[in-house]
Amino acid sequence: MQKTGRALKIVSVVFLAAILAYVAVYLVSSMNNGYQTSAAVDYTVRDTISVYGMVVRDEEVMKTGYSSVYIEASEGKRVAGGGEIGAVYSTDEDLHRAERLREITEQIAGLEALEAGGQVDNQKLESSIKSEILELRHAVQSRELGEADSHRLNIETLLFSASSDAGTVSSQLSALRAEAASLQSAVARVSATVTAPASGLYSSALDGFEELTPADVAGISTAELKALLAEKREAPDQALGKLVYGSAWYYASVMDAEDARRFAKGDRVTMIFGRYYSEVLHMRVESVSVPEKGEAAVVFACEEAMADTLSMRVQSAEIILSEDHGIRVPKRAIRMDEEGTIFVYVQTGIQVEKKPVELLFDVGEYYVVRSSKLHAGDDVIVSGKDLYEGKVVN
Repeated sequence: MQKTGRALKIVSVVFLAAILAYVAVYLVSSMNNGYQTSAAVDYTVRDTISVYGMVVRDEEVMKTGYSSVYIEASEGKRVAGGGEIGAVYSTDEDLHRAERLREITEQIAGLEALEAGGQVDNQKLESSIKSEILELRHAVQSRELGEADSHRLNIETLLFSASSDAGTVSSQLSALRAEAASLQSAVARVSATVTAPASGLYSSALDGFEELTPADVAGISTAELKALLAEKREAPDQALGKLVYGSAWYYASVMDAEDARRFAKGDRVTMIFGRYYSEVLHMRVESVSVPEKGEAAVVFACEEAMADTLSMRVQSAEIILSEDHGIRVPKRAIRMDEEGTIFVYVQTGIQVEKKPVELLFDVGEYYVVRSSKLHAGDDVIVSGKDLYEGKVVN
């Protein structure tokens, strides 16, 4: 059985500690400069329709009567028909040893990579830690505990390398290898295995809606879909996870009837699903229901990102009608010269550079601008005294 609460606490603490470390570095850096900068960021402004709905796939729950089962299948990875999903152990102690061995194996792999890489590149190390923090945050928000734990271990390894020399890394590797060797014999004592009845993607995400099939939402009415969305179901007992079959998944959504009139069966649309999946997905309209009380049910099909969206079920989304791209900068960075030219100052190397911009959109504390001179990643000067083109700054 997974210790969900404990795992979430551990990854949350690591995530918070890493964030606080970077905030501290930023504050120290800001105090040492006589001015403040902010990185210019690529930004997209979209005209969208907001919808709310449910993801439906062809799913089969994997159940077992065993209590001490170690999951061999990896989240989001394909398991062949007859392939192993889980290994059954006769005692919880052996199961815990198997779990510890997997953790040690990941730690050893990370430390071996560091050892093989030789001298640590601090800039690359910082970039790697930031990347792992973002991945950890996404995994925690999505409650993908397997992924979250993996990113937690990666962050611990990177932070360890940042504060250790080659001798310390070598010593830690030796200790972990010795512990792994001592666990091998116990881990080998498998009493049974759980196998896949057919080839499919494995997922541990269970919510009680696994019996719902694509055929159940084909041509669904608004009232039927809203009743489904209002249901509260529980994950099935004695389940190890599920297998997902096929290449397509479906999103049955409720939207305003006026918006639904824009679409017909076979239309192609682009959608984005917020925190669960931030990339744009290309969908096909499968059905549009008869309007009921100002709303309609529209079902979309998608053949992209199946493995990345296995944890999604009831979820809001945005249908993208149009979009404009620009660069986001703080409003405080915007200036105007005597000729009425709007511009920002940018630190380029050790000098101040003036870059004209065109204002496109107001987005709260920022403007989205267009410029042939300003690029994403430029250090835009937000505040500072006596700034001018060509000024040398420290």
